[in-house]
Amino acid sequence: MSDLELAVSRSKRLERRLRDGLAAQGKGLHELTSSVERRLPADTVRKLRFVATVRNKLVHDMDVRKLDDRKRFVLACDQIERDIDDVAGPGHRDSWRTTFLVVGVIAALIAIGMGIAIWMMVSSGVELEWSFG
Repeated sequence: MSDLELAVSRSKRLERRLRDGLAAQGKGLHELTSSVERRLPADTVRKLRFVATVRNKLVHDMDVRKLDDRKRFVLACDQIERDIDDVAGPGHRDSWRTTFLVVGVIAALIAIGMGIAIWMMVSSGVELEWSFG
């Protein structure tokens, strides 16, 4: 993955986390950060500004082609994600996955329950009449 791809993809992940986890408002990482900076530790806000600035330079400055310190950038992104998760609390990440899991479990339980009910009815001598259409 190129430095540009890394900067853009990690910035998008941070933007999504800010929106989903903290209900941040705005168009870019700087605006999103500004909308929730009072809720975040000062160090996290500094790291978000760093990531946003580095990403913007890579995208918009024709003379910048790579990250000066790729490891520092990745570590900052990782720490920001953990900090946002800590502030947002449990349940904000991957909520659509959780929803699908819960719906799947409920559907499976309903199917199992219906199967048991039909089996019990048939084993007790109840004749079932199936009609489709």
